[in-house]
Amino acid sequence: MHQITHTVIFVTALFLIKNSGSFYVIILIGFLFYQLLINSKSTNKFFSVIHSFSLSSISFIAGFLPLYWWNKHVHYVFGGLSKHQVNLEAYQKQLGNETQNIISDIAQKFISQIFGGNSLSTKGLVLVNIILLVAWGIIRFGLKKKVAIVKVAMLLNTITFFYYLSLFIMYIVSMPYSEAIQIAGFERYMSSIIVFDLLISAITLSIIIDKTFYEQSIEKRDFHAFHSIMSKNIYQVSSLLLLLFSIIFMFSEINGTKYSNRMSVNTLPDQLKRIAKEEYTFNQKKILIVDPHKENISDQYTSVVGRYYFFNDTVIGRENFMMSSSDFYRTIQGYDYVVIPEWHRTFTVMVAKVYHQSIKTGMYKIEKSGLVKTNMIILK
Repeated sequence: MHQITHTVIFVTALFLIKNSGSFYVIILIGFLFYQLLINSKSTNKFFSVIHSFSLSSISFIAGFLPLYWWNKHVHYVFGGLSKHQVNLEAYQKQLGNETQNIISDIAQKFISQIFGGNSLSTKGLVLVNIILLVAWGIIRFGLKKKVAIVKVAMLLNTITFFYYLSLFIMYIVSMPYSEAIQIAGFERYMSSIIVFDLLISAITLSIIIDKTFYEQSIEKRDFHAFHSIMSKNIYQVSSLLLLLFSIIFMFSEINGTKYSNRMSVNTLPDQLKRIAKEEYTFNQKKILIVDPHKENISDQYTSVVGRYYFFNDTVIGRENFMMSSSDFYRTIQGYDYVVIPEWHRTFTVMVAKVYHQSIKTGMYKIEKSGLVKTNMIILK
């Protein structure tokens, strides 16, 4: 019962987090079915299969229901198609627009990305296989024990192959051609399956290494429970080395995170947090974000960050304010709020010229007579 409950929780989370999580849902449900089948106490094999399949199906449905309710909610609140909603008609329409040549071009780019030699995910997959095979060789020929590491490696490679296939289908049916032909986000998508392979490999090796111990009973394991002095020394030295490397990697990760946090102090999301409260209620207030960085405007970074932060699809980012006083006044009056996360020379000069105000960073409500600074209010 505990295993079924945990499976439902993870299935629900995977479905709601992202559509691509459906791939891992299939793996979870398949593993649940396998566990229920091998642990069944019934002597009737047919009954065991039906019983295990029924419980697995119920677990899948229970995990899918929150996603179904979420899609209904999205459709009711936003209307039409949303990026948070799965729509089979949209997928069919996309596939209908793809010609054979387009699919062939995407396939060639996809295969080239995998076997090009510079793919980080491919290197990770090769590393997983090398680790498993080396471990298998040491245990099989060094310790003369039969282990199922090769079977695990084959299973992981099979799962990864089907993940490649599902990712390729995603590029065809749900991604614009301009992005699909560039295999956009390939390494980001593949990172999840590589981490999955590493996790399963680590768990497998931990179990198998434990089973290779001279003394199988954990309660009886002490400094005497080794096959020889050499095996004891190898175990102690390797444990010490692994501990040292783990500590080094841990400190490296912590320092890297601290460095990233320091470097991100002046990024737009952190700047917005210092001058305005994040909005969690959808609103239609017209908001202008003044950003002195032209590249943030050209790639729409400012607008995207602002729309997520203020939960508003009318947020606009702008850098260029080289205009006449009358044009500047009309432009500003077209918005309800103006947000200045960083000092902008041209904007500051124009505000002083048009409104006779000296402003700094902050969030301002736009009135006909000028800009009124808000005290980090929540938009209504």
